[in-house]
Amino acid sequence: MDRDEASLSYMYRADDRYWLMMLDSCQYDPENKIGGRIRKETLAWMSGWLEKAREENVLVIPIAHHNLLKESTLYPEDCTLENSSQAAELLESYGLPVYISGHLHLQRIKKI
Repeated sequence: MDRDEASLSYMYRADDRYWLMMLDSCQYDPENKIGGRIRKETLAWMSGWLEKAREENVLVIPIAHHNLLKESTLYPEDCTLENSSQAAELLESYGLPVYISGHLHLQRIKKI
């Protein structure tokens, strides 16, 4: 469907009702980091696609490597997006019910 020019993020049309928003949450510049962040340009790109999905009555499922919410007291560093509050606010403003991540490799669900 589309690729974000500021990152490796892209949109994938799963079917007529669902789009997958594959988010590049890794940090490469100026050096590789363990922690994650969604670039401000990518947040703007996300907003455009979320608006388009709303207009077309499509559910977007965001997927990224790094967690949106703090998931563990054992691993408090580098697992949650550095700008998680901005990302969560954007996703919540469009009423998205789920965010899939896997950085911790822990199988659990955390609700806001």
